[in-house]
Amino acid sequence: AVAVKQNQIYQKKHTSYLCTLSSTLLSLMKEKGTADKDAYYRPDNDEDLVIDDFNADLYLVEDQAQPPLKRNDTPIFYAMLLFFRGFGDIYFDDMFHFTMKDDPFLGEGSFGQISRFCVERCYIMHKLLSDIEKGNWKEWTQFQEYTRALEGVNNKDDFDKMTTIFFQRFRNVFDKHVAPCWRSDTILHYIIGGNPTLAKEFARWLVDYDVMMHDTDDENGDESDERYQFTDKTIDMGPFHYRKKAQKHVHINIKDCMQYLTADADRKVIMSTPFVKSHWDQIQKLGMCEHVVDLLDEDSWGEDTRGNPYDFSALRDAIWNEIAIHSSHQQRCENYVQLAALVSKTRVGEVRRTLRAIILSTIIRPFHMWAKQEIVRRNPEKKAPRRVEGQIRGELLIKFVEQFRRKLNRAKRSISNERYDAIKKKLIDQNEKTSARYTTENMEKMKESLEKSTRRVTKAEEAAGFYDKTVMMSGGISFKLLSMVNSCKPCQAAWKKRKSNDCR
Repeated sequence: AVAVKQNQIYQKKHTSYLCTLSSTLLSLMKEKGTADKDAYYRPDNDEDLVIDDFNADLYLVEDQAQPPLKRNDTPIFYAMLLFFRGFGDIYFDDMFHFTMKDDPFLGEGSFGQISRFCVERCYIMHKLLSDIEKGNWKEWTQFQEYTRALEGVNNKDDFDKMTTIFFQRFRNVFDKHVAPCWRSDTILHYIIGGNPTLAKEFARWLVDYDVMMHDTDDENGDESDERYQFTDKTIDMGPFHYRKKAQKHVHINIKDCMQYLTADADRKVIMSTPFVKSHWDQIQKLGMCEHVVDLLDEDSWGEDTRGNPYDFSALRDAIWNEIAIHSSHQQRCENYVQLAALVSKTRVGEVRRTLRAIILSTIIRPFHMWAKQEIVRRNPEKKAPRRVEGQIRGELLIKFVEQFRRKLNRAKRSISNERYDAIKKKLIDQNEKTSARYTTENMEKMKESLEKSTRRVTKAEEAAGFYDKTVMMSGGISFKLLSMVNSCKPCQAAWKKRKSNDCR
């Protein structure tokens, strides 16, 4: 803030927005809470004096013995920033970066398609948040600077209350928006596509319910819920859940994890979901295996007690077709919002929007990923650029389009002419579009209402008995136009002198 403001002043931009923000930030960094207002309030409000007064080096010096802070040494805003930075380091940053990861199997460009990991991630978020809520977070390394800054705060009780309320509200939002989604009966089976150990535990849990239903004819399944015990063992969740910011591996207890995820689950409802009903035979085999099975690795499938190899190919395909296809967030979808619109503000029809989306998803986006890899291949010593620009972009785009054209020709040769014409018609025929169908339906309803409904004249349709004249016709003027900006120069001059002016 100091550097930005000094630069803005040097360039004689005292009224710029950046200068205003810098002054506001420096003003906040001056506020040092105390019961006595005069102890920190200065009427001149000179930002330059604020720059001279605030010594950031007091808090930024590392690996040196720092003197203890005195009361009112720490700016309130600075202490709050240290708290939020510590919370970001220990929790939020890792959870946020996880949502931007690519699927480890699908590779680059698959961000937003990690729903198969989100059920288990929900527990990891809950577990770490619970550790913070126990109250010993001030002793963690990430909050050391915040803890030291509290020594210079006038009233620590206010900060203790602030942090308590913050964690309470954060927990409330998590329990309201995150946990109910991934722990719901319709989505809980997504765990089958995630960690192999947890997938097996989930399958065993369903198999136990199925066995109990056959043995006791108990449709509610309450007894089986009480008797069932998950495996009490600690496992490493692997590199995909590694917390890069905190530089820690994630270890969880299987029993605690599954009990949390299934606490509000109804196995009767889960067993009736289309996914479980369609693939029950293989889910049953998965739960009854003596060893842990990675459904995406055929080498781990093994053999049954009779020596016959297990075949989980159908369940593996279902993971991609029914679980991984579910987006974990909408960032990828926002690129195609206009495609789904029935009416475009730019008057672009659905056909053109469809073709634009196809070009974007099949050429433009794949080109950027391929071009960055190609640049790295040509120059192994350099990092991949953030964006491909300049002459190299045109060169690589021509090469990519030539490769794409060969793929397109192979795809066209693999289908019949009739099939090709049908696909082409569906893409370019406006009558085949969803918007055309909705328009037709709405027109039919409108015709029906005109033909069968009784015409009723409302009060709003009746004649008012007068009409408004425009300004050009020496009529009135709208109140919204009575402003200094829209006034003529004589009116503006008269208004500044608090005098009236007859302007016609």
